[in-house]
Amino acid sequence: HELRNPLSPILSGLEILKSQHAGPQDVVRMMGAHVHTIARLLDDLLDIARITQKKFKLERSPVEIKTIIDHALEMVTPNMKERKHTLTVTRPSEDIWLNADPVRLTQVLANILGNAAKYTNPGGTITLHASRDGEHAVIRIVDNGNGIAPERLSRIFDAFGGNEGPTKRPSGLRIGLSLAKRMTELHHGSIEAKSKGEGKGSEFIVRLPITPVQMPLESVASSSKRTRYSPQEIKNLASKGALRILVCDDNQGAAQTLAKLLENNGHEVHIAYSGTEALACANEHPPRVALLDIGLPDMDGYALAHRLKVEHPSVVMVALTGYGQEEDKKKAHAAGFAEHMVKPVSIVDVERVLSELGVRK
Repeated sequence: HELRNPLSPILSGLEILKSQHAGPQDVVRMMGAHVHTIARLLDDLLDIARITQKKFKLERSPVEIKTIIDHALEMVTPNMKERKHTLTVTRPSEDIWLNADPVRLTQVLANILGNAAKYTNPGGTITLHASRDGEHAVIRIVDNGNGIAPERLSRIFDAFGGNEGPTKRPSGLRIGLSLAKRMTELHHGSIEAKSKGEGKGSEFIVRLPITPVQMPLESVASSSKRTRYSPQEIKNLASKGALRILVCDDNQGAAQTLAKLLENNGHEVHIAYSGTEALACANEHPPRVALLDIGLPDMDGYALAHRLKVEHPSVVMVALTGYGQEEDKKKAHAAGFAEHMVKPVSIVDVERVLSELGVRK
């Protein structure tokens, strides 16, 4: 929570600069990319800590493996294009259903693909091949990148693993591969790394047990109807459905920069820095949507949500918070929040949630 919160106004500030074409745009884009990288590293570190402390739980549901692959590709494609890699994907010829946590399996593949992109020189080739092998789904990710020295193969999944062999290239934290291994094992699967040596590329093989599941027809229908909008489409939707929005956050920088972005999209925005201020503001300017922080100085966001819902039954509430564990999400939904978003969030993601919640007339 304390680490995520400072990232929120930084990201919003960069988005304001981008929308106003202020400052060197290549620098603004670079800084935005690094903010997202820091946020992902933070999430990975927290996940590793929870797994180590045995406080991590999978949210299993029936999921088709091609859906996992597609979502992972959405996450890594911008980086692949930026580095001018050629990515070839072969999906299984048949539907392969797993009883798994779709968010976490997406994270596994995205981390491996991201690692392949990072350690393959620009213009390289990366392939993903998925198929069925008996009672297992097998996903192979192969690159023609830097490769792995034989003495490092046994330690490649260790976090905080030191240098990249005799060349002493910095390795970073190596959190992504460590987390991918732990997430795969939580699914009773395995992950293996292969390489013929430095400069000869690498291969990562993920094996996941196929568990017979009965996929509800309504789940298939709802997943197929989910709409994904581009940033420009989101802005067009926002301009056609302006809303009165209450933003409540005791981090004044975060509240003000988010409000500015929402106002740029045509919304009427009112800001409060405490629960008491939010209730008074809502009485004077009844909101259609309330974007609420949870860690407020006078009352927590759950109590605020309850009182807002009693006094303004039609308000749609979205938690916008640094608390991101599964129990936090459950508490938010139990308190009446329609959605739970973890900081830092992009204005595109906020507008997407508002569109999917159907709050616009």
